[in-house]
Order: sequence, then C-alpha cells, then structure tokens
Amino acid sequence: MNNYLSRYFFIFVLFTIPFSIFANQLTSNPVDLSLKKTEITNTINYPATFLWKIEKTGKPVSYLLGTVHLGKDGSHLPDRVINILSQTNSLMTEVDLMPNDNEMLALASSFIETDEHITLSSKLGKDNFEKLAKSVNDKIPKIVLDRMKPWVALSLIMYSIPDGYSDKYGIDELLANKAIEINKKYLALEMHKDALDLFSSIPEDKVKSMITVMLSLQKELQAESLKILNFYQNNQVNELVALVNNHEELLHFTPKEDVAFWQKWLNNDVLLNRNKKWLPLIKQQINKESTLVAVGAAHIFGKYGLIESLQSDGYQITPVMP
Repeated sequence: MNNYLSRYFFIFVLFTIPFSIFANQLTSNPVDLSLKKTEITNTINYPATFLWKIEKTGKPVSYLLGTVHLGKDGSHLPDRVINILSQTNSLMTEVDLMPNDNEMLALASSFIETDEHITLSSKLGKDNFEKLAKSVNDKIPKIVLDRMKPWVALSLIMYSIPDGYSDKYGIDELLANKAIEINKKYLALEMHKDALDLFSSIPEDKVKSMITVMLSLQKELQAESLKILNFYQNNQVNELVALVNNHEELLHFTPKEDVAFWQKWLNNDVLLNRNKKWLPLIKQQINKESTLVAVGAAHIFGKYGLIESLQSDGYQITPVMP
C-alpha cells in the first residue's frame, strides 16, 4: 500500500452519518421540561434527555444513549454518563471505535482506485477537485486525494468538521476510551465495512452530483453542526427530532430528479435498515447483561426508532432526566 495511505487511513473511519448533514435551517419548538412519562408518538413531545433506562422483568437494567459524533477539542464525558457506564457491565456502540492497525489498513485499501489511470480530478473536474482539496484543509496530500473513489470524497465533505472540533471528542469515542480505561466489555453493532457500504453502494452519478452541491455548502454545514451540538448539549431533543423528520427541508437543495433517491437513502439505508439489523443484537446483549448502548441520536427517536421498537418488544423505556 502507498505510504501516504497508511498515514492517512484514519481519516476515513466512518462511525455513521451525522443526522445534520442536510440541514440548512432549524426549527425551535419548545421543550416541555416537566414531561416525565414515556409517550412515543409521531408528534414532537419528548422529554429533554438523550439518556433512557431499559427495563424488563427478569432482565438486567440497561441504558440507551443517543449521541452526536462530534465534540469540542478537549471535551470530557458528562459525570452522569460516566456514572451510568460505571454501573453497567458493557458498552455497545455503532462500530468498533478501537480497531487495530490491520483492520484499518484493510479498510483503507477499499478507498483507492485500483487503476492508477483513473483519478478523482478527472471525474469531478479540476475546479471541483481544487475545492475538495481546500475543504479538507489540505490535510490529505493531493496525490492521495486524487486516487480516492468519489464516494470517499462525498463522505469527507458530508462529515464536515469545524475548526476546534473533532470526532475524537464525540460522546461515542469518549465513551469507548472510558470503557477501556475502567475495564468494561466493549462491543459494536456493525463492522466498519457495513458503515462504509452506505457510501460505496451509492451510484457514482448521484455521488458526483451531490459532491458538486456539497462543496458549495461547507460553511453552512459546519455552522449547522455547531447548532446541532448546541442542541445536544442543552438536551433540546425535540428540535433534533423535528429536524430529522423535516424531509422537505433536509433535501430542499437537492436536484429534483434526485430527491426520491436521497430520501430513500437517508430514511431506509442510513436509519431504518440499520435499526432493524441492530435491534436483535441489542436485545440479545441487554437480555444477557447490563449494557450502555450508545448510538447516534437520530436512531433512537421516532416511529421506527430504537425506543419505540424496544417498547414494542415489551421493554419499559423511561427517560433519565439531567
């Protein structure tokens, strides 16, 4: 493998797609801080917390935490999250956040065109390629960037991180580090390849079209990422749920002929299908031992979210208020 690739492969570990990637404007519905009961409906009426207790007769107590995959540099886990982790036997996240070097190098090879004559710049055009290089702040040498497949470039600019922030300080990664530190069992719901397949399965014409659009939205995406993080830190659950459910707003900038495709991709591939795959694994784990399950917040709310799915299977899900 090219030496550059072994140095930069870590950039492309995809934990999940941040649910704010298509946001341009946010709603501001008020949060009912007095709401304590678990009433899961299609309306915006959730308690102001991302942490939920999972109980079932004869089974150990577990917890479900909705997360964001971004944090300000130097951030720390909230004390109440550390306390919950210390009470459980294991932590379960979306993908393994602590893969070994061999696994990462194997993944990196899938990002690169095997034919050296096929370049990203030729597929995107010179102007878009230069914008792409600028959008990643020249952290990736152009010689490496030019060998990448278009879907990898799309994943990079969709997951746009503002200066002073990092996915290394997202709640999930902080939790994984803490779990290892305090000798908790650490598990994952899917393989890295499964997460990468979300992008690699997108038709190339859709990828290239979206790259052109997204390259013009980098500042907006970073600004929205900060708003989403602020909502999360302030437990403004309903604002986030409203954002995810506002399909018209999420896709307003997409070419009309592509709207149906991207709506299906977001709803089915990114959220619904993954939730369906995760649910049996989560139930198997929480039936066995007390576990903190930490996944992207978009996965836990809504009609087909993990809260309602677990309730339908007889689990009592109650909010743990801040």
